Amino acid sequence: MNHVRVTVETYFGVTLGRKTCKNELARLAFALLARAQSIATNAVISQFLGISPSGVSRLLTRAQQLRTSSKDFRSHLTALQLVITQATFNA
Repeated sequence: MNHVRVTVETYFGVTLGRKTCKNELARLAFALLARAQSIATNAVISQFLGISPSGVSRLLTRAQQLRTSSKDFRSHLTALQLVITQATFNA
């Protein structure tokens, strides 16, 4: 899951973690991609973001809603998924 974190941090130019990340899109993208790419549990994702597992559940709900309603967010997710997939195959 660390590769997902590094990819999201690089893409958005932020550092995720202990409530230091002010970029909500980065947090939403990380939660969604960590779940999808790494099959991470809410408890594991919560450790990376410094929030409770129930907070992760709410974050994932918002991310899924935004993925449905926002073309820009879907574009970010697609770009991030491409980078993660390429890194996985090149490793």
